[in-house]
Amino acid sequence: MQKAIANGSISLHVNMKGFSGSFTEMAKRGLSREMLPHATEEEMGWIARAVANGRRSWDSIHFYGDNGDKVTVPEPDWASFPRLRDLPC
Repeated sequence: MQKAIANGSISLHVNMKGFSGSFTEMAKRGLSREMLPHATEEEMGWIARAVANGRRSWDSIHFYGDNGDKVTVPEPDWASFPRLRDLPC
């Protein structure tokens, strides 16, 4: 999954059903070293790292809400995140 996230030529489709918070909250939990993140939170952290480091554009990611309809998720303010190191792949 991390390789697909790092590959900006692949469109990502993110089902937000069951998200406990916004994309930004999920990604920050996924990047945190204070608690072990759940898999989905960790994947949102990978997406944040890929976009912030120029591996993919925000518009290459498509988000879907609880009912399956496409939703608009504004691009986060990457400066509000802790240091976003690049993905290893």
